[in-house]
Amino acid sequence: MLGEASSLVEHYDAWPVKYNLFRKINNDASTTQIYVGPDGFRFPENAEEKFKKSYITLFNTITTLGK
Repeated sequence: MLGEASSLVEHYDAWPVKYNLFRKINNDASTTQIYVGPDGFRFPENAEEKFKKSYITLFNTITTLGK
C-alpha cells in the first residue's frame, strides 16, 4: 500500500503547485480544469480499488477478532 499512498500524495502535492502557477503567477482565471497528469503525476487509478480491498480485509479481521 505504500506505493499507492506515495502515488496519491505525489498527485495531490503536484496539484496546488500547478494551481498556483495558473491562478496566481499567470493570473489565468479562464482555465476551468487544471490537470497534473500530463506533467507526470497521473491519478493512480488502481490505488482506490486497492485501498477499498485492504479496508474490507482489515474491517473483517477486526470485527471477527472477538468472536
